[in-house]
Amino acid sequence: MSSFATKSFPLNSLDCKVITSILAKIGAFNPHQIPDRKLVAELSEALDLDPDDVHYSLKHLRMAAFAFNPTF
Repeated sequence: MSSFATKSFPLNSLDCKVITSILAKIGAFNPHQIPDRKLVAELSEALDLDPDDVHYSLKHLRMAAFAFNPTF
């Protein structure tokens, strides 16, 4: 199990595959790269969330998926 998993939100291999696939489809999967500002702006507007929260979440999702299976 990923070091980023918690009791309230555990990640399994299917979760990480789905997360990785979504991030790859939107061109956002590189765990070592800062999330694209345009992508963050579009997502924050579409989801009605603060851009800083979206930025943090994207980074967290990428790190979690990559930590679970670094071959993605």
